[in-house]
Amino acid sequence: MRPLTGELLLEAWERGSVETASNRPLALLAVARAGAGRDDLAGISLADRDVELLRLRRITFGDALRGAVPCGSCAARLEFQISVASIIDRLEGLRPAGEARWSVGGVRFTTRPATTRDLVEIASARDPRRRLLELCTSVENGDPASALGACEDRAVEQFNRLNEGAETRFTLPCPACGAADQVDLDIGRFFWTEVRHRALNLLREVHELARSCGWTERAILEMPAVRRACYLEMARA
Repeated sequence: MRPLTGELLLEAWERGSVETASNRPLALLAVARAGAGRDDLAGISLADRDVELLRLRRITFGDALRGAVPCGSCAARLEFQISVASIIDRLEGLRPAGEARWSVGGVRFTTRPATTRDLVEIASARDPRRRLLELCTSVENGDPASALGACEDRAVEQFNRLNEGAETRFTLPCPACGAADQVDLDIGRFFWTEVRHRALNLLREVHELARSCGWTERAILEMPAVRRACYLEMARA
């Protein structure tokens, strides 16, 4: 896996800019993993995908993940900092080994982890949650619709257990009002926001150095970040 720096950062931004929110994480991974097809990445579980995104984020921007959310009770700004490595350790312990097989009243079911392909499939569904459950649950000896409807609570329980590793949640206490907020970290959306921000900043640096020094985009992008920053400082002096 290659970190998203220089030309790769811009390529990831370009690919992600034309994708839907569901497919953007795959665009980032496809750039970082040379030769990886998006169709193959779309078929891995959301838990595996998120661990890969976290690893990519760590080698690209570092281990410290910083952000801020408004308090749900008083709207105060709640800042947080989390170690990416600690999130990876937690999620790896929750990732499912495979499918879950279970039975109710003689009817046998198989539940599999959800994938990005499933998220794309349910985007226009009338009831996305129900449709996702149907996609991830198969019935061996019965009518799928009626069998699932008769034991939906059990199906949801199995689905949630298999996909527990696809969710990152933590509690933030609010120093202003004392409330404890549950924060859901969508690493795909968070990482994409960082990539977009860094890519636009990099383009501004390229523009500034090209205008000041006459260098090509390729030459500027191939510079180590520390050297590029030094040239920018001199150009602005």
